[in-house]
Amino acid sequence: MATEHILTRGSDTIRIVHDGCDLVTGEGENSVTQTFDDDAEARSHLDYVLRRLQRTGYGVSSRRFAPEQAQAGVHDDLFEWDAEHRRLRCVFTDNVGVRTRCEVLPDVAAARGAAGLHLVCDPASPGSVLAVALAERPLPQVRSFVFDTPFQTVTRQRHNSPGRLDLVLQALPALESAYVTGDVELRGCQHARLKHLHLLGDPLPADALAGLGSSEFPALERLVLCLSRDDEPTSTSDVVRALRRLRAPALRHVYLSGSDDLVALLDELCAAPLPPWTVLSVEGMVRDEDDLLDILQARADALGRLGRLALPLVDDLSDDAAERALQLLPRVIDCDELPDQLLPGVYEEW
Repeated sequence: MATEHILTRGSDTIRIVHDGCDLVTGEGENSVTQTFDDDAEARSHLDYVLRRLQRTGYGVSSRRFAPEQAQAGVHDDLFEWDAEHRRLRCVFTDNVGVRTRCEVLPDVAAARGAAGLHLVCDPASPGSVLAVALAERPLPQVRSFVFDTPFQTVTRQRHNSPGRLDLVLQALPALESAYVTGDVELRGCQHARLKHLHLLGDPLPADALAGLGSSEFPALERLVLCLSRDDEPTSTSDVVRALRRLRAPALRHVYLSGSDDLVALLDELCAAPLPPWTVLSVEGMVRDEDDLLDILQARADALGRLGRLALPLVDDLSDDAAERALQLLPRVIDCDELPDQLLPGVYEEW
């Protein structure tokens, strides 16, 4: 077995691999190999180098692995470091290397002191291997987690998965923002610091919504759910049940998109008084604008307590219907007047 040492200081990273009599510093064509008389001499020189670098402020993370993994170029083109945001980006390019990449990721993130993780499926998806790897090696310094391929549609990403999201959340106790696209798997859990949660699916599975409804997020301020893009979404009852059961006393901004019956969703959601939300944005199919106006009138007491109700006024309603909606609820606005919560720009500054 070879041993890999990742040394980091600020944005500087040094990789040293000890494999028998050889010490390999660097990667690819720029690497330098030193060959010693025996393993003990190589190890002695390595210890000297590590001590010297640590005295100058480098942190070190080490792992053992089979030599063939080193030859495969474990880190080549897999990790990108955004020094400004202290964000580590990992690209899953092939199924063969998924396990190795997931096993390496926590150590590299810890060594760099990463505050953010961005996982990209191009085209491979890590699945449960990622969640398990993080669960085995928690990262208490990470504040943002993004599982999204920004150059692909939600539909193209529908089968991508980071594994159980509840395991990921538990492995990232300082997490404040999470954006996950694909086949979301979530079981009921608790997280003390999560403020922003974006879940995008095509469709967003009913089991994930049930898990959301069984969760407790006391710091959660913004919840964004993309229920579907091209596929048929989960039932309205499942969505409403999740929103009603979720224990999130600080929740103020709720964004829902992809409903196949916006009127039914609003009607069922407002059958009881709403939580103290400030903003409710609902996008989806309006089958009959007169039905929507009837619901806005019937549920005016519940909807009128919102600071803002955002609906697709411009795209799906006639001018007369949009004007009537404003008369019924003066605080109603068009969805486009709010920042788009589904675009990658949301997490670029995390």
